[in-house]
Amino acid sequence: MEMREKLSRRGFLRDVTLATCVPSIARESLLFSASLTSQGEDSFLGFGNAQERRNSQLSGKTAQPGIVDDWLTLHPKVRDSMIWQTPQQSQRYSAWSQQRKEALQKAFDVARNHQPTGLADPPPNVVPSQTDDNLAYTALKESDAWPLYLAHAANSLAIEIGSNVPWTVTKYSAQELAILFDSREMFKWNPQYEAYEIDQGHTGVMVPSPPDVVRAFLRNNVGVLSGGHHIQIGPLLSSITLQESVIDGLFDWCRNHLYHYAGIPVPSNMDAYWQYRGWPPASRVISGTIASEVISGKKFVYPLMHWTAGCHGTVGFLRSVLRVVNIPVKDLIVAQHALAAFPTINKYLSHGDDLLTRSYPPETALKVR
Repeated sequence: MEMREKLSRRGFLRDVTLATCVPSIARESLLFSASLTSQGEDSFLGFGNAQERRNSQLSGKTAQPGIVDDWLTLHPKVRDSMIWQTPQQSQRYSAWSQQRKEALQKAFDVARNHQPTGLADPPPNVVPSQTDDNLAYTALKESDAWPLYLAHAANSLAIEIGSNVPWTVTKYSAQELAILFDSREMFKWNPQYEAYEIDQGHTGVMVPSPPDVVRAFLRNNVGVLSGGHHIQIGPLLSSITLQESVIDGLFDWCRNHLYHYAGIPVPSNMDAYWQYRGWPPASRVISGTIASEVISGKKFVYPLMHWTAGCHGTVGFLRSVLRVVNIPVKDLIVAQHALAAFPTINKYLSHGDDLLTRSYPPETALKVR
């Protein structure tokens, strides 16, 4: 069976263009170890040193740690995609203050050295009206939004400059880069709240978690960014095929763990499922929560489970997780339902609920009188 058939068989990936044939190779050899070549902690997917995959991106010299500004200067398309939205205007990196640039460098050093970010997870939701008269609108104060955006932008640069994955953002389109580096793709300034609102119609129903949390999840559950023994990249294994293997691995985890929540997305219901009066935090989808609901006047308490807020929550989860390995995901709304587009591989998930092969099981809950 061809590789693309193996990757698509259970991944619900739909071709937008005709697939190119690649050699047959077992999926396990992509996600796990296959040879005696050992690399560092963040070598990717059982592939050898990705730095050997391409020449240094710094004028023929090896990329040195601590030179984010120099690297961005040499890659203006990436640099210009890096945008932070202030309450007054959206600023490209070249217009950032020196203090902001230094903060990016420090966040990059944290990511490159695999240090914890120390960020609040989840950050407090500052939307003032938290009654069930409205949906669970979620907004973050600037002191939480800026460090969260910075940590993700720095992580993407650390992954790229460190060649931790066998693809490069320098080949991405402006739209693909924006998903990774433009803060408006995470949240947008809302003067009504005087905070940065997570727009559920644009980013999915999900509060992003710090990249170090997501990296640990990918390493332990999907086989990405793991150390150990590795196979070398063959010339016919394209970055598209490799990205598909990561997406397929995450699909497998979702299919084996996620359950569709019940009810409507109002603050009290969000709190009942994720213990957060806002959109679900990605880290609590990862760790699982003990949820409860009232059915016909009786309260049901579920055991620890991995809940998702329907198709919008699942697409938001895919988007939040895959950005950590520089795979951009676009949230598309069709007939009030969410599907995920993967522009770098020209494929899409036809419906977020396609990954939910199991509905929520009330028979497993404990009834409380």
